[in-house]
Amino acid sequence: MDEILKSFIRIEGGYADKHKITSDVLHKLPDGFQKLIYLFACIVENQTESKQIPREIKDKYTLLFGTERGSFGLPATFQENSENNSGQSKVIELFQKTINSLNNSGFEELNQLILDSVIRRRILNEIKEISPKKEDYWKWSHSINNDSSKVVYINFKTREAVQSSLKKTISGQRIIKGVISKINLISREISIYYKPTGKEIKIPNVPEDFHEIKLFGEMIYAEITGLFILDNDNESPKELQSRDYNIEIVDLSPIHITNDLLAEYETGLKLKDGKTITLEVQLDEESEQVYTVTDNRFLMHNFGETREELISMIMDDFNFCWEDIVQNKDESKLSLGSESLKQVLLNYVEEVCS
Repeated sequence: MDEILKSFIRIEGGYADKHKITSDVLHKLPDGFQKLIYLFACIVENQTESKQIPREIKDKYTLLFGTERGSFGLPATFQENSENNSGQSKVIELFQKTINSLNNSGFEELNQLILDSVIRRRILNEIKEISPKKEDYWKWSHSINNDSSKVVYINFKTREAVQSSLKKTISGQRIIKGVISKINLISREISIYYKPTGKEIKIPNVPEDFHEIKLFGEMIYAEITGLFILDNDNESPKELQSRDYNIEIVDLSPIHITNDLLAEYETGLKLKDGKTITLEVQLDEESEQVYTVTDNRFLMHNFGETREELISMIMDDFNFCWEDIVQNKDESKLSLGSESLKQVLLNYVEEVCS
């Protein structure tokens, strides 16, 4: 069995030298360290999508803090100590590397360690919360298994490095959509209204065919894929950073389900003679960033960031419904809605004869 992984937090300076500490430090340090461990665990376990910490992460990575005689050392072990603690070791190692990169002003290294800019900023804000200010008289350190060769120190300089990193311009690859609000034929620049922030974003150096667009009050949407400078607070796109981007008019034309499309996605289905399936496409009302299709006949509500992703989701739906509902031999297990959907599907499509 592997050795039980143990973290050590030591508080030094100020009252801590007399084996005393104020209640705010004693509270926020273990609490903040635990939050950081959860966030690093989300990276290690590839669960960074949710803003909430998943229950399985908390079950596996909750720390149990103790005390150490004669000092303000706080030994901490993971609540779940299994024979295979490789994930836990990676979490602690990632924490140590992050602190070292901050202390050495290695911001590029930090970006490589934590690729996801959203969770990186969450981690930096948590480190800031548990780092002492310049006027404080204490600092703290973290070691692995009380090994003096594996110690990182967190002091006011760490806090200053975090603040410096948070102020840096951040960028990210995004796909954004917006109504074309302005066209400047001379500078070959358009502006789009980006609904999530309620602000206009300028798109320079647009292709010449965009000059032929006549607005005349018509709502024409453009879709831009490229590298954007992001807002430091909410990661929203503010400005196009690179001129190497792709732009096209948002295609809200209906999706026609054809035999070629059914074959392309290997559904094993074809339309019955004389039948057609046409699905109306819209952008979601709230953000206007997602293509959506809602069709009550097929109990369908699909969405995608791109039109291609939307079509793929629709084809997956057809596959799933045919295999799970139409081919289900035990009709007693079908709900009323599923029975109705089965009849609709049988009315429109059939299996391709092999």
